[in-house]
Amino acid sequence: MPLKYTGSKRWMTKVLRPIEEVYEPFCGSAVVSFEKSKICHLNDQLEPLIAVYKRLQTDKQGFIKELLAEVEGIKAAPNSSAAYYDARARYNAGGMSDPVLFCVIVYLGFNGLYRVGPNGCNVPYGGDSRRFNPKGLMEIPMEKVATLSCGSWDTTEVPNENCTIYVDPPYATTFTGYTRKGWSQADNVQLFGWLAERSNPVLISCLRTDDNEQLLTDLNFDFVSMDKVFSNGAKSVKKGEILAFNDRAVPHVLFREVRR
Repeated sequence: MPLKYTGSKRWMTKVLRPIEEVYEPFCGSAVVSFEKSKICHLNDQLEPLIAVYKRLQTDKQGFIKELLAEVEGIKAAPNSSAAYYDARARYNAGGMSDPVLFCVIVYLGFNGLYRVGPNGCNVPYGGDSRRFNPKGLMEIPMEKVATLSCGSWDTTEVPNENCTIYVDPPYATTFTGYTRKGWSQADNVQLFGWLAERSNPVLISCLRTDDNEQLLTDLNFDFVSMDKVFSNGAKSVKKGEILAFNDRAVPHVLFREVRR
């Protein structure tokens, strides 16, 4: 069970075969690496997210104990909403780097979102129905992780030419709060162009848009499209997703599952 984190691509695990080695430059919940790889290399630009994985790697039980104390304190408070906003204010005041308070926001904030504005993290309280189950973090197989790094995708190294690169970049049209800098279609152009030049097996999941389809076509990636249902508070929203791949990644894809 991976970290409960916005944008998790659990559906990807159903359409992929096991993979020997995976590098994720936008790891997020790292569900693909944790469930499909034997060895993985995780990178993300979000410092507190990588700090979570480092704590899970070195002191899993201690980290979960600290997180439980924060969550239970918020839930037991006379005003849980106010207690959550106090935790968020402490997180922002500390430079948005504390892994425990980061998880408080992810688990108790609205819809599992993580969003940053000019004044710091601004995710509202998700309501009293939001819960944290420590079992999920306990089950994360950190022993698979060979390397952890924190940086932009274009400043980190791919481990070797046989390692499968899996990228799930932020949605350029909807996820402008990924970091203060945001993420745009121009970033997709730069990222996908770099991936097209790699000799590694490459897998890409992204929002289905005309721009993305044209870009992938121009760069000679093959891709399939599918509709996926996403939670949006009390409602569910259907959005189109793309799974793209180069020739070396074709053996990883279970096409009979993709088309269901």
